[in-house]
Amino acid sequence: MKRYLIAPLIIVLLLFGWVGQAVAAPPASTLAGNAAGWLRGQQQPDGGFPGFQGGSDPGATADAAVAFAAAGIDPASVKRDGHSIIDFLAASAGSYGTSAAGAAKLTLAAVASGENPREFGGVNLISQLQSHLDQAGGLYDQQMFTHAYAMLALVAAGETVPSNAVTALEHHQATDGSWSFSGSTDPGQGDSNTTAIAVQALEAAHSANSDSIERAFDYFKTVRMPDGSYTYQMGGPSPAAGDANSTALVIQALIAAGKAPEAGGAGSPVDALAHFQNPDGAFRFRDDTPADSALATVQAIPALMSMPLPVEPPGFSQAGPPAILPAAGQAHLAPVIPALLSMIGLGLLVMGAGLRRGLGSAK
Repeated sequence: MKRYLIAPLIIVLLLFGWVGQAVAAPPASTLAGNAAGWLRGQQQPDGGFPGFQGGSDPGATADAAVAFAAAGIDPASVKRDGHSIIDFLAASAGSYGTSAAGAAKLTLAAVASGENPREFGGVNLISQLQSHLDQAGGLYDQQMFTHAYAMLALVAAGETVPSNAVTALEHHQATDGSWSFSGSTDPGQGDSNTTAIAVQALEAAHSANSDSIERAFDYFKTVRMPDGSYTYQMGGPSPAAGDANSTALVIQALIAAGKAPEAGGAGSPVDALAHFQNPDGAFRFRDDTPADSALATVQAIPALMSMPLPVEPPGFSQAGPPAILPAAGQAHLAPVIPALLSMIGLGLLVMGAGLRRGLGSAK
């Protein structure tokens, strides 16, 4: 009789293994939706989102707009007390949009939201941005992060990035393949975040030097952790640890360059990023700083949606925030309970048939 039970038992075990995989691996888009649900709750009465100082901040709000757009949610529909993200950003354009960083961030947010950056809050953000170009040096700003953002904003607005701006960015790449926030090319000054933004800017401008891009990805290998996450910079006073912000930005750079964020001998970067999501949907910066981080959350959402900068989503949904997933590593049963019950029932039927057959042959 035992031999009649072996095959049904194997089938049941395989079915339970399939269900276990479904439970353990929610789609990245679900994780992004949960993050967007948490982010909605951070909106201030004026429509803005808090920055590092606590009050509504145009830069943080622009990042939130891009994140919502990447998640397929129209930023204009995200409101509190009748004030939307777009209302707050448009009201901030006259002051915040005068700097290169402000004009670039507002342009990326406006385009991702379906707004016209040339008439945003009464300001032509593109003219403001172009006024910052140093014709001799080719830089929009001495900080490489801002310069790369300016290039991304021009691409988003349909403008041609000047060739000297591309050359200037490539000129500031260090010998190890990295870029530094300050523009320094001294050894050890480069970081994963600025390098990831630089790669996205070069790819978006369709002016990427293949050697420059490959050197950047060689650098990324040096800041990758065994679990697939990325750290900001190696060689600091404390042991290196992966963080959500760096991991998200490198994922975007990989996608921009047409490289799938696969495991490649270590853990998957996407799985590593998902590990940083807290039970309420927000992302934490690192495991040793477990508090919810708005910056980590807004940077994680586009990466989870496989969208590099500039974000130009095809359409928006007005749907409200989805259900929140449990903590990382816990089972998410709700979507698979019907399937689980069906599998259990099917398994019992198969085992019952085998048992009946075994008993019949024993008579």
